[in-house]
Parts: sequence; C-alpha cells; structure tokens
Amino acid sequence: MKTTITLFLTIILLSCNQRIDKDTQRYKRPQESEKTKTTTDKKEKFKTLVSDQINQTLVETNKKLTPSDVMKLYYPHELKTDEGNETIEICEKRGKNDHIIVTLIHDNLLDDSQKAVKYVMELKKTNDKWTVVSVKMNWKCWPDRGHTDWGTDYCI
Repeated sequence: MKTTITLFLTIILLSCNQRIDKDTQRYKRPQESEKTKTTTDKKEKFKTLVSDQINQTLVETNKKLTPSDVMKLYYPHELKTDEGNETIEICEKRGKNDHIIVTLIHDNLLDDSQKAVKYVMELKKTNDKWTVVSVKMNWKCWPDRGHTDWGTDYCI
C-alpha cells in the first residue's frame, strides 16, 4: 500500500512540474511579423505589432463598435478559468489628433515566468469606422524571473 501511494504521489508531482508549451496556452498572443520593432515610450519599451489583420476585420464588420470593443476583437478578453487571480483590465483615453488610446492589461497570468502583458492600441475614426493606427505590447516578469517593470526583455 505504501508503494502504491508513493508511486501515485510521484506521478502527480512529475506531471505538475512539466512546462506548458507556449502554443497551447489558453490565450494566443497575436502574431509578430518581421516588421515588428522595439520602441521606447516614456521610459517604457514596447514591441510594435502589425495591425493589418485587425484592420481587415474592422472593414468587414458592420457593427457599431466602441474603442474597447475593437481591443476585444484583437485580444481575448474573457478569462476561461477561475484558477489563480488573473485580471483583464481595459481603459480608454483621448490621444493626439482625436485618436483614442486603448490599453489592455492581462495581469497575474498563469505562467511561471511572465506575470502580465500589456497591449496599447491607437485608433482613429473615419466615416464612423475605426482604424487601428498602431498596436504595441510589452510585459512584466514575476519576481526573480526577470524584469518586474514593463519592458520587452524576455522572462526566464
């Protein structure tokens, strides 16, 4: 009986220590292309992403969307599990030239190295349709896993 319990606990411990493949996470990070670059904005580094696909989706959409709705089309905004204390927060502010800046922060990720990811989307409205001017992202690492401020250095 002791041997069976020990074997059972060993199997459980070994299966818990396996890393999750980044491609099988519950959300999928928007694809970066060769055109992505790192920019600095107010001492924060960002990786610039391509917005062609979301702009095509916006052209094909006949619904009236708010700026937050556009961000929700780009990034999954609902948590699929009650595990942990993950949060997703979206906020809007007015930028230059009547553009709207939408920021999404997905915090307390269920990841062993990355703590949070932030997407910043700049939108402009023309003829009652939104167009994405730019999308950029950065992230934070958990303590002792890399940088704990927003940046683009990889977490370990």
